[in-house]
Amino acid sequence: MRYNGRTFLSTLTFAALQPFSLAGWIPSRQPEDVQQRDGGSAQVTLPDLGDLAKYVCPNTNISGRQTSGLSPVSSAQVHEILEMLKAYERSTRAVVRGIAVASGLNSARAAPPDLIAPSPIPSIQPLGNAEFVVSNRPKPEYSTSISTLTISVTSTTTEKPVTTTVTISADALPFPGTTTNQGIPDLLTTAAQTDQQQAAATTALPAITPIPSAAIAYKFNTTSQSNVAVYFGQTSATGVTTLEAQCADPNTDIVVLSFVIQQLDGGPYPQLNFGPACGGQTPLMAQQAPGLLYCPELASNITACQRGWGKKVMLSIGGNSSLIKFSSDEAAKNFAGALWNLFGPSGNVDPELRPFGMVEVDGFDIDNEDNSPQHWPYLATSFRALFSTAVKPYYLSSAPQCLSPFSDPLPMLLQCDFVWVQFYNSPACEIGALGFNTSITSWTKYLNASTLSPKPRLYIGAPAWTDASPMAYKGITGGPQGMKKVVGGVRELMAQNGVGGWLGGVMFWDGPEGHLNAQNGKDIIGWAKDGLTA
Repeated sequence: MRYNGRTFLSTLTFAALQPFSLAGWIPSRQPEDVQQRDGGSAQVTLPDLGDLAKYVCPNTNISGRQTSGLSPVSSAQVHEILEMLKAYERSTRAVVRGIAVASGLNSARAAPPDLIAPSPIPSIQPLGNAEFVVSNRPKPEYSTSISTLTISVTSTTTEKPVTTTVTISADALPFPGTTTNQGIPDLLTTAAQTDQQQAAATTALPAITPIPSAAIAYKFNTTSQSNVAVYFGQTSATGVTTLEAQCADPNTDIVVLSFVIQQLDGGPYPQLNFGPACGGQTPLMAQQAPGLLYCPELASNITACQRGWGKKVMLSIGGNSSLIKFSSDEAAKNFAGALWNLFGPSGNVDPELRPFGMVEVDGFDIDNEDNSPQHWPYLATSFRALFSTAVKPYYLSSAPQCLSPFSDPLPMLLQCDFVWVQFYNSPACEIGALGFNTSITSWTKYLNASTLSPKPRLYIGAPAWTDASPMAYKGITGGPQGMKKVVGGVRELMAQNGVGGWLGGVMFWDGPEGHLNAQNGKDIIGWAKDGLTA
């Protein structure tokens, strides 16, 4: 880890939360420099640090700390500190939400999901163990009956340590009224203040950026019959748009980032290919995991999708150039564990190995196109076991070809939440073919055998433009607008067979190309949504 001794963590504390602070030191500074810089402040009285006490030097004499021969904190310990601070931050948000609700300043339903107090964060045993075990991490206590908010900011970057305290009544908090759609601010923050700025800080609050109203108006529904999923990352149109742009489309509900393409000869870490959407590596990746990519822009986009737009982002495994094969159930399980550590809840591997840093995806998609069914069901079983340990919901999907026998083993498909069947590139059963309706009926019967509750939802996989599958696209009679008729026909067929409730929606390969394929003022994705909601 590239943590640096000059790093200082200043903390935001509320009166209702357990107070804590963390001091830092600069190893290269000589004791006399410290005494000269900090003057009579060399003695520091530390508050009750609670969970963080084990990470703070017990010697409160700053000068003495410079020569005490302390060993550096490991990257794992630093990461644990950051996890704790993240938990305190989320509890802080919950306090703010409690003030707003208790004071009638905003409705409870307007608060986005990430303002809820954190549940215990699971931790998975190291890769390769026979069982997946969950342990709890500390959850700070908080109260929702607070009417006064106190913010303290401590800075040691000035000549003398400065602490600024701001006390605000609930009536003074600048939340929007109950008639607006803006929601509660993401976080109240204030910069470290100089002596001259302290007086102004008691009467002025920092600017607050509201959460986009779309995140409040939209709520993802797993069992909806009108969802639209789009793939992202592989086509040439990817380079002229962003992942967030897919999520900002009101007609899109799920974005599937593609692809994880290889296991690197059975090694612990996979190879990624996100096309023009990402490139580059951290030094640790170059040393230990040459197939991984470092994608800060994608990470930012994923966060915007999840928190700003309420949409789900899944990671796809496979693709038509995939080289993923499993020699045993254990190999499949280990591969699921590696992906979980890299893209699921953080804390199980060094953050510099995680392509999206601390950001988590919402699930995994299996696009097995090499017709090798061995051990794939155990991959799904392993994901399901890991999902059961998580705080937030995770989803599993698959993209089989429409042909029977299946390109993916049925025991794997029956463990999926979403099955977006590729009704393209298969002349016997693709859109427009004589066998299209028969294939849809067969798929609903197959998926009904699942023991999941709710059962897997069937999505109609379609090409978003001509080059994706010329013959199937031709079956969408009349161009992009014809997709509305295709969807309407599927809905009618499934309703006649008494399985209309098992339709999940439409999947497109892919989103960026679909947005470029428009007719009469609407792209093909919008026409599909019209067909699903008519």
